[in-house]
Amino acid sequence: MALRIDAWVVEFRPWGWVRLKEEGGGGPTVYLQYREAGPADQSRFDLQSVVMRAGGDEALSGRTWRRLPLSAVEGYIQWPQVQRALTQECATAAPPLDALEDYFAATADAPENPADQFLISSDSYAGDASMRGPATHLPVIKPPDGRITDDFLRDVAEVYRHFAATKKAPAPAIAELAEVPVRTVHRWVYEARKRGILPPARAGRAG
Repeated sequence: MALRIDAWVVEFRPWGWVRLKEEGGGGPTVYLQYREAGPADQSRFDLQSVVMRAGGDEALSGRTWRRLPLSAVEGYIQWPQVQRALTQECATAAPPLDALEDYFAATADAPENPADQFLISSDSYAGDASMRGPATHLPVIKPPDGRITDDFLRDVAEVYRHFAATKKAPAPAIAELAEVPVRTVHRWVYEARKRGILPPARAGRAG
């Protein structure tokens, strides 16, 4: 089973494994393992293991971790069809941590996986408040003293995507957080789009 959450393709597999890959192949690959816990009538899925591998020339950092759409992933784990994908019987043995890539390749077309694989935008998740996970830890946006750096714009882009996913107008929300005029945020967003940090604006979409 596969979902699309913003720029991430998220795949769910038996034995509780989830893989996140950024589109384009240059970003990190992240594996998360969830384990069902709690009584049968109040079961939950707890995060047990995390394996993160760098991609391209980007070194792993705290910024990499903050980019992960963990709240969205944990929201989707409440879906019955996602829970079935995580817990269904599988002929392939539970993988050791150093063989996760092989495991995901081996189970990509396995008959145990649901036939109705699909891709869903983060809009589907954001539109249902009951599906949302815990609040995301967002970077603090402080107006730069000098030139606008790529690192600053990546922070702006992360907060922008968060507010867009929760159906809140991003520019006014960022302006309130950063204590700057909305037109200043519009300039930051324009610059982020120009540098390829945010995708081009689309008609009918925020920002």
